[in-house]
Amino acid sequence: MDRKERTRLNILNAGLELFSEKGYKAVTTKEIAEAARVNEVTVFRHFGNKKAVLEGVFEEFVFKVVIEEVFGKALDYNLEKDLTYIAKKYSEYMEKNKKILMIAFKNLPEYMEADLIKFPRRFKEVLITYFLKMQQLGKVKDENPELLALNFILFCFGLFSGHLLSEGRLTNLGKDECIEFMIPLFVEGYKK
Repeated sequence: MDRKERTRLNILNAGLELFSEKGYKAVTTKEIAEAARVNEVTVFRHFGNKKAVLEGVFEEFVFKVVIEEVFGKALDYNLEKDLTYIAKKYSEYMEKNKKILMIAFKNLPEYMEADLIKFPRRFKEVLITYFLKMQQLGKVKDENPELLALNFILFCFGLFSGHLLSEGRLTNLGKDECIEFMIPLFVEGYKK
């Protein structure tokens, strides 16, 4: 990793810590620079503004990793196996990155303004592509693939956010147990 990339990652890590600790509005680019041990000008040179640092945090630590790992893997086009894998990976990454996601929950207007909603959009797009392929293979109903994708995303996100926001008080059931129960229901409803 070259020096420029190390500096960029230091800034992102500093932004992650500060945003999750203080909230987006309370953090300044000067504080990010100090935490990253760089000049404030360096933050601007790499990102331009605080909003871009926040977007970079989500892109680097959540979006890129999830999309690449989940959909970079060769899926089997076995609906139950693939949806179980996708749901578990989604849950794993969301859990791993809950500190980042709490930034979004705490700062919802900034989250929306910063176009950080692009991860769910990208996730939806790759799922649409997956469901279109499954339709071509005759394995999924000829329903609107966006509705199929959105329904699945809402399940995955609802499971994660329900556990996160309730801090385990909603249920004692584990996420894997919920996934193992729900995926066969999706498969039954989706298959041709």
